[in-house]
Amino acid sequence: MVEENPRKWHTLLQKALYAHRNSRNTSTGFSPYQLTFGQDAVLPAEFIVSSPRVVNTTTCIDEAYAQRMWQQLEDVDTDRLNALDQVVRQSEIRAKYYGKRVSPKVFAEGDLVWKTILPTYKKVDQLGKWFPNWEGPFIVRRVIGNGAFIIVNQER
Repeated sequence: MVEENPRKWHTLLQKALYAHRNSRNTSTGFSPYQLTFGQDAVLPAEFIVSSPRVVNTTTCIDEAYAQRMWQQLEDVDTDRLNALDQVVRQSEIRAKYYGKRVSPKVFAEGDLVWKTILPTYKKVDQLGKWFPNWEGPFIVRRVIGNGAFIIVNQER
């Protein structure tokens, strides 16, 4: 939309946001509007053309309709949990796919390791891209767990 009318992006933004909020998300299977309010948004064109959904809601406002609306509100939590489960499943699939070739390295006490130099203000600007990325070697003194170690300088 913006590429065709670059000078009118501010007028098209509202339409783009409306379309985003009311279209189903592929990762969750629900639209953001549906996860918030419990039902799909009624498009303005549905009032002009009289879709079955609009006709059913405007003609039958009775106790059964009210019960259906309350049931939809109660189902919102279930829909949100289903969407969360879907996102978790997809992230697990993604992690499995990208983690196929990762081989974890296990360090033990007494191993020699190198320590990365993080990009901080301490780097010498004179060396530029030739500044070393690693320093060491260090000796693993104690394994704490979850990839954390206590290391000591090799000269000590």
